[in-house]
Amino acid sequence: MPVTESPTTSSSNLKELAAAGRMAELEAAWLAALEDPGPADGFLSAVKVLPRELRGQSAPLLVLLLEALQTRERHADVLPVVRQLLPFGTRSVDLGEAARNCVEGAYGNEDWCPLFVELSGLDGDGDLSDVLDRFDALMGLLPGRVVYHKSGWGEGLVESVDVGDQSFSVRFRADNMLRAMPFTTGLDVLTALPDDDLRARVLIDMDGLQADAADRPALLVRAVTRLHKGRCAAKDVKAWLCGAVIAERSWSSWWKKAKTAAMHDPWLLVENPTRPVFVLRQRALSPAEELAEAVSRAEGLTGVLDVVRGPLGLDPEPGIREQMLQHLTAALSAAGPDDAAEARLEALLTLHRNAALDAEAATAAFHDLVASLEGRSRSVASVLVALPVAGARREALELLAAARPQLWTSDLVDELGGLPPQLLEQVAAKLVETGAGDVLANRFHIFLLAPSKQPEAVMRLAKVFGAGLFDDVEGAPSREEVVMGLLHLAETQAPKALRGDKAAKEIMRVLQDVLLARGKKGLLVPFVKSAPRSMLEAVVGLLKRPRGMPDAIDTALHKHVEERFPGRVPREEIP
Repeated sequence: MPVTESPTTSSSNLKELAAAGRMAELEAAWLAALEDPGPADGFLSAVKVLPRELRGQSAPLLVLLLEALQTRERHADVLPVVRQLLPFGTRSVDLGEAARNCVEGAYGNEDWCPLFVELSGLDGDGDLSDVLDRFDALMGLLPGRVVYHKSGWGEGLVESVDVGDQSFSVRFRADNMLRAMPFTTGLDVLTALPDDDLRARVLIDMDGLQADAADRPALLVRAVTRLHKGRCAAKDVKAWLCGAVIAERSWSSWWKKAKTAAMHDPWLLVENPTRPVFVLRQRALSPAEELAEAVSRAEGLTGVLDVVRGPLGLDPEPGIREQMLQHLTAALSAAGPDDAAEARLEALLTLHRNAALDAEAATAAFHDLVASLEGRSRSVASVLVALPVAGARREALELLAAARPQLWTSDLVDELGGLPPQLLEQVAAKLVETGAGDVLANRFHIFLLAPSKQPEAVMRLAKVFGAGLFDDVEGAPSREEVVMGLLHLAETQAPKALRGDKAAKEIMRVLQDVLLARGKKGLLVPFVKSAPRSMLEAVVGLLKRPRGMPDAIDTALHKHVEERFPGRVPREEIP
C-alpha cells in the first residue's frame, strides 16, 4: 500500500504552522516529516510563509532537511535547499561541497558535466549563488530546451551539443535557421525559457497547446498576458495565437469562446469587454468575489452600470447574471430623480432586456422617466445621445415611444437635429408610418434652407428620400430641392474635409454615397435629367467654387450635363 502523510506531518500542515508563527509545533512536525521526507518544495513553501522575524530560526531545520536528502541521495531536491540556506551563511555544513556532490551524483555520467562544472565555476571558490545561477543557465542550453534571443532571433530549440568545441546549436523558429555558438556566448545572449512559457510550448508542446485551446482557452489568454508583463489587449492575443496555434479560419469562433472563458477565469481581470484588456491578478478571484468587490467600489447607479455593462453582454453564468441584475435593481431603486437620466434609462433597458423587469413595469418606468425629463426641460434626444452603445439607443427609442406614443409626432420632430445620426432613419420611417410624414417633410424643408446648420440630419433624410420614403408624403421636398441642398452642404464641407476635419470627411463620404448611389436610390443622375437648364448652369458654376469637391461628383455631373446640353460644360483652354 502507498504511504500517506499523516495530518501532523503533511506539507500543508507545515505551511499552516509556519504561517501562524508557531515555531515549537513547526519544529516537532518538521522532525516527524524528516523520517520519510516528501519533496523539498513542501518544506521550502513552509519557510517562505514564516513571519519575517522568525525566518532566521528556520536555518537549523533546513540543515537537517539537507542532511536527510543527502543521506537518501535525493539529488534533485538538494540544490533548492542549498539555495534557501545561502542567505544564512551557516557554518555547520559546507554548502559548496553539498552542491558539487549533488551535481556529480545527478549528472556525473553525462559527457557535458565536467565542462559545465568548469564553465560555471562550481569547482572553484566563487560566490556560490552566482555559480549556481550560471550552472542553471548552462543546463538551459541542453538539447530539447527552448531559449530566447531578445535582440532579434526570438525563440529557438537547442538541437545538439559539441562538448569538444564547447558549443551548441539552436534552430530558431522565426527563420528556421540552425546557428551554432560557444556556451560562453550563449550565456551572454540567450535566456532559457521555462517549459510552460507560451514561446517554449509553441516549439515543444504544440499538441498540448491545441488541447488547451479546445478545452481551456483561458489558459492561453493567461499565457499571452504573462508575456506582456501582466497586461495585454485582444490584438496581442491574436498576434501570438492566430496562425501559430489557432487556424486563421477558426479564429473568430475560437476567440468568442476564449473571451467568455477569460471573463470567468479567476486569475484574469477583463477591462472594457467590448475591446477587452486582460490583466493578470495577484491572487485568484471567483467571478462572484470579483463582482462583489467591483460593486462595493462602484459609486452610485453610474458606477454599478460600469461594472455590469460588459459582463452582461458576454453571456455570464446564470448565478452571476442574477447577482448582477440584483445589484443593478438595488442601485436603480436607490437612484433619485436628480440622478443622470441616461443612467436610469440604461438601467431600465438592461433590466428589461434581461427579463428582470416585466413589460407593464417597464412601460410605467419609461413613462415616469419621460415625465421627469419634461419637468426639467430636458430633451429625449439629449438623453439618447448620452447612451454609450448604439444598440441601446435604438432599443431605448422604441421603448420610450411605446410608453409615450406622442414622441412619434411633434415632440420628436422638434428634436430631429439633436438625435444620434444612426436613429434619424428609424425615426423618419416611424413618423411616416404613423401619419406624421407631412410634419417631417416640413422640417426637412427647413433643414434644406440652411443645410450646414444640421448636416447630419440633412444627410440621413436625403438618404431615406432616395430610398423612396417621401414618395407619397404630401408637401415633401422635390428632388431638385434635395440635390441643391446637398450641393450647398458640400460647398461648405468639402474645404473642411480637405483640411483634415474628421466630421466633414464623414459628411462628404455619406453625401457622395447618397448622390451617386446606383439605381433608383441615386439622386444626382435623375436630377441632371430633369432639372431645368438654368439650374444646371448654376450647379456647374457652384461646383467650380469650393476646393476639395470630390472628383466623382464633379465628373458625374459634367458627364450627364454634357450629354443633355452639349457645349454647356466649360472646358479649360490648352495653349
